[in-house]
Amino acid sequence: MIADRIEKKEKASAILEDMLEAIKAEIMDKELSLSLAIYEYANLGNENFFANINDRAKKRWMSLLEYGMETKEFKAVDTEQISDLILYYYQGLRMWSRVILFDEQVAEHYVRTVKQLLLKE
Repeated sequence: MIADRIEKKEKASAILEDMLEAIKAEIMDKELSLSLAIYEYANLGNENFFANINDRAKKRWMSLLEYGMETKEFKAVDTEQISDLILYYYQGLRMWSRVILFDEQVAEHYVRTVKQLLLKE
């Protein structure tokens, strides 16, 4: 969990790297995507359930971004803006991975984009 790793003072860049590797694997694993089922379930009137999940995910990302800026590992960014980008870029890839075939380069583009936005050179 991000909060536990931050509390242990792990490097923000290491936490980010682990998260991005897990996300990359999820993007490439078409069969494990629940994105379409989630969308259909939410359309049945369950929006609040997913809004809460999204809110918690956004808060986790924002806490990591704030931590990375505090440790000077990450560039100064608008944490809410970048968290939205990270989450919705990922969700879009997950949704589309169910209907079109992605090669690994697409998942790698996601990882590189996030790193370029956050990591200092």
